[in-house]
Amino acid sequence: MSSRPPHRTNPTLRAINIPTTLILAGVTFVGAFSRLTSGSYTPQWYAYQLERAGNTAGTPQQWLIPTFDVALGAMLLNRTTRRVAAAGVTVMALVGLGIRVAEGKAFTTDAAFVGLAVLVFGTS
Repeated sequence: MSSRPPHRTNPTLRAINIPTTLILAGVTFVGAFSRLTSGSYTPQWYAYQLERAGNTAGTPQQWLIPTFDVALGAMLLNRTTRRVAAAGVTVMALVGLGIRVAEGKAFTTDAAFVGLAVLVFGTS
């Protein structure tokens, strides 16, 4: 009997996990790129970020947030750290979703992001 957990060898879960992980990692990398370039190449994405987290230009968060995003994206691409990274993304996305709901603002995109993060976590 294999020592690997059954969810790691289930072909259906693997088929779900690979594309969803790539999408989630891609979102984190694009988010980091958008923050680092202040939306020069991704204006709609940056507008979305500003609406949720505000302008961090000139603060330590200007570099901290993208650095953290790149680290999480890299961890998502590594099978051994994927579950931990997905848990971190899920928690942060849930906090963001909670804030949006509490403020009475539109939260459809945030809910979809939480769903994606939960799916990656559950299939990792």
